[in-house]
Amino acid sequence: MRRWSRPVDRAAGVEALGVKAGDRVLVSGGLGAVGRSAIQYLKQIGAKPVAGVRAERLNEGRELAGDALDITLPTASPVFSYAISTAGPVAGNLISHVRDGGTIASIVPVPEAAKNGERVTIHELFHRTDAVTLDAVLDAALRGLLIIPISHIFPLEEIGLAQNTVAAGAPGKVVLKH
Repeated sequence: MRRWSRPVDRAAGVEALGVKAGDRVLVSGGLGAVGRSAIQYLKQIGAKPVAGVRAERLNEGRELAGDALDITLPTASPVFSYAISTAGPVAGNLISHVRDGGTIASIVPVPEAAKNGERVTIHELFHRTDAVTLDAVLDAALRGLLIIPISHIFPLEEIGLAQNTVAAGAPGKVVLKH
């Protein structure tokens, strides 16, 4: 099995967690670009990703990751030791799913109110685009290791329609073509 280059797995937050084969990892925003790349990489290393998605996208999340849960709902019974946060609005719910002493890698800022004391360790990683990272992402995509669905392509003149499509919850990326 081909492995991704180190910049790609770092960008997905996997390396910061120290995840091993067999570990279950909750990934919020599991159907977004970064969430998908994290799930795909977790599967490559033998971990068991769980896509954290909205209720209406549970089937799509299960298809991608093998398991999914409604990330918009908090839980009183945390079961995960590891999580990756790629969706800021549900950070508090993601944290509620991680057991005491667990670890979260977040590529989005986590609001102080959502951190819930020091019950879990949160590694806040922030996006950095550089030539090496972009080359690694391109290489992974060209080899078929990174698949990001595109739901709509609009000409630049239809930017308003593209924005409305995103706001309506398009199930994939919306691309503007210049």
